[in-house]
Amino acid sequence: MSKISTMVIVLGNRVDTAPQLQSILTKYGCQIKARLGLHEGTEDRCTNHGVIFLQLAGADESLKALETELNAVSGTKAKLVQISLD
Repeated sequence: MSKISTMVIVLGNRVDTAPQLQSILTKYGCQIKARLGLHEGTEDRCTNHGVIFLQLAGADESLKALETELNAVSGTKAKLVQISLD
């Protein structure tokens, strides 16, 4: 069985980091199979932190490069998680 690759990204300052983060995600767009972004928000209030979950495909080197670039963004933490059922 092949390896399943996912990434969890935690944003500490969505408003300031969103443009840089989006640029990086666009650069690696072909490796992103699915993306889910969550933040607490209501009609009158939106938090400035959030979490993004990615399902990924591609070579390990490319996925690790994505993780490295995301971790270089101030206030952002990314963790690549790869699981194999072999």
